[in-house]
Amino acid sequence: MKFGAVIAALGVSASVAGAAPVWAAPPSCFPNKATVAFETSDAAVAICTTDSGFRYKGHALNKDTDIEVPATAENRDGGGVNYVAKNQGYTYTVWDSKRLVIIGPHDEMVSDETGT
Repeated sequence: MKFGAVIAALGVSASVAGAAPVWAAPPSCFPNKATVAFETSDAAVAICTTDSGFRYKGHALNKDTDIEVPATAENRDGGGVNYVAKNQGYTYTVWDSKRLVIIGPHDEMVSDETGT
């Protein structure tokens, strides 16, 4: 199951048939700063830095569906940072190297994509 299917299954946002995606680029963090922002073949994602911490913003490119939830930063062994967000049993991990991994509620791999 891909990102858009996960978001649709969660009922995060309704879509209109044939509607254009809300974001043609990674989601905006305005007025805050984007720490990481990229697109994969299925999703546009951003990790936003706010006064209260990090926020994960994701958008399914083929559907008018999106998600925004709190995220935490985790230092990786050997350098780099992962940003982790959880919502309704799903775990969204964003690497600072533009990789998005989504794990489902039963620890199944839903998506593993590298962005541009």
